[in-house]
Amino acid sequence: MIRSRFVIPILLLLGIQQNLVAMTVTIARDGRPTSAIVVGKSAAAPEHHAASELRRYVKQMTAAEVPIVGETDPLVGKKRNIVVIGNPETNRVLAQLHGKKLLGPSFDGLAHDGFILKTLRDAETNYLVIASPLPRGCLHGVYHLLEEYFHVGFFWDGDLIPSSKQLLVNSIERAETPHFPDREYMQLCAYGYTATFWGLEEWKNELNWAAKKKFNLIQLTFGHTVSRYNALKALGVDSTPPTEWERHESSLAQQLSVYARQLGLRIVHPAFDGLVPPEFREKHPSIKLIEVRWLDLPPHLYILPSDPMFVKVGSRFIEEHNKLCGTDHFYNVDPYPETDPGNTPEEKLKVKVDFARAVAKSIKQADPRGTWVMSGWAFTDATIWTKQDVKAFLQVVPRDMFVVNDIWAEHNPIYKKFDYFHGKRWGFSVLHSMGGWTTIHGDLADLIRRVQDVVSDPKAIHCTNFYLNPEILNHNDVYFDLSARLAWNPVGLELHTYLDDYLTRRYGAEAAPGMRKSWDKLLESAYGHYDFTAPAYQDRLSLDVHEIYGTLRNRYIPHLRRALELALTQEPLLHQNNFYQRDIVDVTRQYVGEVFNLHFEKLVSAFKSHDTVSFEREAKVLKSCLECQEKILSSHAAFYMAGEVELSRKLPKFSSPYYAHSVPLLSDNSAAIRQRYTALGGVMYYPTLIDYARKDVYELIKFYYRGRLDLYLDYLRERLAKSEPFSFEDIEKQNREWTEKFINVPYKDIDPSRSPYYGKPGRAAREILATLAEHGG
Repeated sequence: MIRSRFVIPILLLLGIQQNLVAMTVTIARDGRPTSAIVVGKSAAAPEHHAASELRRYVKQMTAAEVPIVGETDPLVGKKRNIVVIGNPETNRVLAQLHGKKLLGPSFDGLAHDGFILKTLRDAETNYLVIASPLPRGCLHGVYHLLEEYFHVGFFWDGDLIPSSKQLLVNSIERAETPHFPDREYMQLCAYGYTATFWGLEEWKNELNWAAKKKFNLIQLTFGHTVSRYNALKALGVDSTPPTEWERHESSLAQQLSVYARQLGLRIVHPAFDGLVPPEFREKHPSIKLIEVRWLDLPPHLYILPSDPMFVKVGSRFIEEHNKLCGTDHFYNVDPYPETDPGNTPEEKLKVKVDFARAVAKSIKQADPRGTWVMSGWAFTDATIWTKQDVKAFLQVVPRDMFVVNDIWAEHNPIYKKFDYFHGKRWGFSVLHSMGGWTTIHGDLADLIRRVQDVVSDPKAIHCTNFYLNPEILNHNDVYFDLSARLAWNPVGLELHTYLDDYLTRRYGAEAAPGMRKSWDKLLESAYGHYDFTAPAYQDRLSLDVHEIYGTLRNRYIPHLRRALELALTQEPLLHQNNFYQRDIVDVTRQYVGEVFNLHFEKLVSAFKSHDTVSFEREAKVLKSCLECQEKILSSHAAFYMAGEVELSRKLPKFSSPYYAHSVPLLSDNSAAIRQRYTALGGVMYYPTLIDYARKDVYELIKFYYRGRLDLYLDYLRERLAKSEPFSFEDIEKQNREWTEKFINVPYKDIDPSRSPYYGKPGRAAREILATLAEHGG
């Protein structure tokens, strides 16, 4: 009895192993290709791109150049191992395999842009099939193979590609269908806060990342000023011609539209929101207009949505933009976000409902297949949008052409409050980061829970979209990598198994276990809670800055310190790994920022109690913290402004007459970049949003934040000496003068490689740990 319990499983295992050997597809060995990649004669661009990507990554992993051949190439009959990409309609080899029932029910059961990865044997040939009903699904399949089976890491800041002498795929039959049919990425704020001065190559890298993460919708809602001008001109309104900058944006949008479609990405382009130039009133005095004011800025003119001219201009606008960029039949426009036009509650509601009707009509008139994709951000302001307002708005929009995204659903969801958007299609959206929220933060476990709650909620059957829409890009990679996984399929995903996989992809199999010890400390602190705390030096300092952001995360300090110490033990393995270097910088700057905040609280307490000795002790610590930040930021190119300044020099000078609050006197684009970080939202002057786009950047620490801290400390010393109370208005005058000086002084080029710490964040981090240990950090 005991013997039989073990012999039978062993015999079964032997049988399985024999089958695996028979089904193994060897792609490359010892630097030589042992296979060919077959693409169909009628393959679409994403299928060709899928083949090229597989070949490119195989070469980088093995040095072998696998040939890409057509379905009738003689190599197809000669090669023992074949990788075939496409579907039976585009690839004759797949059609033959499908006709023999070899693709199986897994292929026939695919939905949306799902795919199969399957090894099979036909005659003397071993096949690896990467097939999908849709061309973009084939690209998803290639990236899934590379990421899941070969452990290639796709990150915002590049790829980690392991090397291998032999690349093979053992017997697999994997069918992947996305839970969310539409997986959307990007929003206009990201253009303003991150990508304003990107060139074509930088944008292509971002679109490549979206494709690698299996998104299938991309918002490209910039570059529409030329389309608006052309639409108005066609209707007899001569307004200020587009500037050189605006024509650059339009050209960039056109080029990106072409490239995105080659990746299988469908594009969400802008629809008309009613905005018109001042000249419109002169040409059409009878048209009803409204003034819409955002924050404390000058108002802009909008066509009242009840006026028939709204639809006339709106449909023409879409037609003009489609001439430039083509269309995938998705259009974005939002109902007066963060504003509330109208004079009475009744008038305000009418404007909202009329807007819904007019936008839907303008889209349908220009594109009968059009779908309106709307951000639900406006709905989050309960002072402007009541439950009744939202219901009335949604009821007038045809269900078959509308999707509304619950923009901050990972933290502040509104879908239940608004009754799951009254039967309309909607999207679970991950915002995570406003314009300056680039410190490491975000509750990873809670993100998984919230998405899985929606998936299992029977009332959420109309949640067909997953929308990743951070306001600022290229930070907190793990949070967005996890979001992309959840966008594809959240069912059964567990944090700890996900994180092990992420660390393997990011650091390699050898170093991942050691780095996991460090990341466990991050899960207990910065990545175990959603609460966001900016370092206090990034804001204009007062006596209550800690109250603005809520409870400071002093409790994170020992966890962050230990996470950094544990990560540094892996430096011998990872000192040349760019992702490790960047993560060392991120953990270090977060640690330093939390120590700064702790001692800032102590400084404020000393000031309030007139304890000059303690005040000076804490002032010394704060200045030391900024010296530490300057040191760690100097060690990695991603934390310099210099790269963005260099990109901006290749572009026209920013100028947009549509925004009356733009500052026209900026000397060059480098000044616009500096103004964005200090007194801007995007590249426009927003006095109400001073420091909104703050960031840990070397040049900001060295030339801006350190000087502003000195002003603050000197002011408090003066108050202490005179026994006078603190006045924010008094120091704000000094702050504004300091900001104007920082913006307008000509930018001096900085060569990051000249820093003694450049490429050596481990060295900087160790010195910082020693320095802050002296202060109890």
